[in-house]
Amino acid sequence: MTDAVIFDFDGTLTPGRTDKAQAAARKTQADALGVDVDRLDAEMTATVDVRFTGAGGSIEGSLAWVCERLDVRPTPAQLAEAARVRLAAEQAFGRPRPEAVRVLTTLRAAGLRIGVVSDCSAELPRYFPDLSIAPLVDAPVRARSVCAQCTWRSPASRAAPSMAAIPRGMVRS
Repeated sequence: MTDAVIFDFDGTLTPGRTDKAQAAARKTQADALGVDVDRLDAEMTATVDVRFTGAGGSIEGSLAWVCERLDVRPTPAQLAEAARVRLAAEQAFGRPRPEAVRVLTTLRAAGLRIGVVSDCSAELPRYFPDLSIAPLVDAPVRARSVCAQCTWRSPASRAAPSMAAIPRGMVRS
């Protein structure tokens, strides 16, 4: 018998992001930091796994860590602005699909528990509680906080089997 359903957040409960939108978000962050956008994008891409396991801790700390690797020293005001625009971009990317609330409500009405797993950095935990789907989720989990050595890009399909807390009969998206 199925007890719960676990969803991947990005691209399943949300539409995901386009390359164009990602490039625009990185440009805004680079401008705020006073960093060349191509250098920032290359470093953010190269360090995604390390950042997603907590490098820098906070949004500001993660951006400072990336800048340090680029030998760039932004001011506290620049870091604060870059963190603000990064959080705003991630919130825009993280808007649930229009049908997400209806789907989760239907599953809960059928007696299923709902889990959401994401391989995310510091932004998602900051805004997840404010999302329309949050009250419907029994267990939001950052995949990298459960499995620090995880390097895959699809946590719902690969991280869930390694989590002892997942009940038997789990269906994964």
